[in-house]
Amino acid sequence: RAIVFHRNAPRALKLNLLHFLGWRDLARVVEDPPQLPPVKRAGETLLKKRIEEMAIGEKIALARIAGPGVIPALRVDLHPDVIAALLINPRLTEEEVLAICIEERASPAALSVVGSNSRWSGRHAVRMALLRNAATPAKVSLGFLDALAGTDLREIIALPSTPRLVRATARQLLKSRDAIVDRRKVVS
Repeated sequence: RAIVFHRNAPRALKLNLLHFLGWRDLARVVEDPPQLPPVKRAGETLLKKRIEEMAIGEKIALARIAGPGVIPALRVDLHPDVIAALLINPRLTEEEVLAICIEERASPAALSVVGSNSRWSGRHAVRMALLRNAATPAKVSLGFLDALAGTDLREIIALPSTPRLVRATARQLLKSRDAIVDRRKVVS
């Protein structure tokens, strides 16, 4: 480890020694500013390969600190605890969150984690992606409907994958909003 992190160690030696490092050290190599780009890339590649073999607790720990190159490999896991850890990672982008939300293999539990996260659930694109996914629990979807514009509600109603309860609630919201608009027209 000391040789890999030493500034003056030869690149070839660093590349050979990467295979002997644990996942935490590999994550440090990837994020180490003075490291040479080929060493960082090799460390990232090794780390991505090891993710498949890691225990769930290790994946959760890595998800909290992972850099942009490793996040896509972690989000594919779709375990709710890994997703929850990813959502608090400051390097996570909205595009990655949207990729989780539109994933067909995503479990209701994983989608519920995204839908209940205060950092991401307030974003319109994330809400719409969750509403478009048929696996999103109705409880999560219903919580988003009040904040949607009429055009968004109409889109959700038109989707064949929208659960009945969510569709009926969206229709009811549209009717009540239309009734309010009609009353205002009559008054003025």
